[in-house]
Amino acid sequence: MFKKTVIVCLFIFTRLLLLAQNENSNTFDKDYIRFKETLDKELINSSIADKIVGMAASMLFVYAKVSAVFTQLISDPGLKILQENNIASQFEKRVPNILNHRQNDVCPFEKQAIASKTVEEAYHNLRSFANQKKLKKR
Repeated sequence: MFKKTVIVCLFIFTRLLLLAQNENSNTFDKDYIRFKETLDKELINSSIADKIVGMAASMLFVYAKVSAVFTQLISDPGLKILQENNIASQFEKRVPNILNHRQNDVCPFEKQAIASKTVEEAYHNLRSFANQKKLKKR
């Protein structure tokens, strides 16, 4: 249990550092995918904390078999995914959807999750989408 807690804390710390470097960047899904690939089975029955959890993050949490999620902000679809998969959740505020940075449309990662029929498909779609965004930045 201690090892998993340390790993999750390190992930949260890394995410905070990334956000501090670029406050306008929604890096969670890309970083979480990289994190998941690195640790693979280490996330099973772990607890995850993040500032914002939408449907995309929730589907990744289900895919990783985490047991609990703590967040400041959660979307209705994200909460529904967690509840349907018996993942404990605690949040401060609930919103209908996670929006993009301009607040004029649904987050593009959320759109990828919505288009996915299973958590496995969501993982692969989100991974592919994150890689495409990474290539565009180069």
